[in-house]
Amino acid sequence: MRLELEADPSGRLRVGYRVRGCGALVAVASLCVERLQGLTAAEAAAFDVPAVVAAAGGLDRRGAHAARVFERALKAALAG
Repeated sequence: MRLELEADPSGRLRVGYRVRGCGALVAVASLCVERLQGLTAAEAAAFDVPAVVAAAGGLDRRGAHAARVFERALKAALAG
């Protein structure tokens, strides 16, 4: 998974991503990228991936890794 963050002049993020993997990872990436669009970098840093996934219905045990993978990708993208 690769996330690309770009801030517009107002500081709002545009988020792009590429993902290959299981269906859970693709679903989590799609959901979270949609929710991250337009946030500031500070808001993105505070983004609670597990809470967003849980609010959307959660993942079964086999797909639980997807939220952790997305969290790592988000942290890496924010670090630049």
